[in-house]
Amino acid sequence: RLISGMGDPFAEIQVFVNGVAYASTVSDALGNFSVSVPLDHGENTIYATTTINGIDSSPSVPAETDFYNHLNPEQGGNVISSTVVWPRLPNDEPYRITQGDLEVAEGGKLIIMPGVSVEIDNGHTILLRSALKALGTEEEKIVFTSGAVEKRPGDWRGVAIGIYPGSESIEMEHTTIEYADKCLGVYNTVDGLLRFEGNEIRYCRSDGVYTQDLVGGLRIRGNHIHSNGRNGVHI
Repeated sequence: RLISGMGDPFAEIQVFVNGVAYASTVSDALGNFSVSVPLDHGENTIYATTTINGIDSSPSVPAETDFYNHLNPEQGGNVISSTVVWPRLPNDEPYRITQGDLEVAEGGKLIIMPGVSVEIDNGHTILLRSALKALGTEEEKIVFTSGAVEKRPGDWRGVAIGIYPGSESIEMEHTTIEYADKCLGVYNTVDGLLRFEGNEIRYCRSDGVYTQDLVGGLRIRGNHIHSNGRNGVHI
């Protein structure tokens, strides 16, 4: 993000984000400067120092800003390959997967905040090959559901997980997954990289949880899995 400010003329300016020096430049004859710096998702504190004749100034008055890197709420098919945050939208509008699967690819991370709803259309899948943090609360659950007006089991394919050694973990807590074919499919996943606790899985056409070719085991605890067409958990 572009940061602009004003200091002493022809001074060396160093800009810090959350205590880390990210960029330096020299101000112009009027003391103006602009630099590009990366922001962390969430809260950021930005300040600058100047150096004139080898003497460093005290830090400037810090500026506070919030930054959330999130995709457009109306999704087509997308691949997430960096850290993306989905905050809760105004008026509790849902995120919509409308024209293709959503994939969290190797090196990507999707962070979904409490209270968010995700609606998936037309038999699409949420495919997780890397990190997901979907940590709702008992009061503000995260919901993965059909985008149809009249929701039916099998409207979308489900959440499919396939992660390997070296991947970051997938954490799902206080979420609801509903109206899919297989609500949660876990494939080729290494033990210890999935935490799935306190969730509800319901109204699936086939299995609530389906597993295949696991490396090690799978730990799912304290979940409410009910009202599905076949097995609650297929191993």
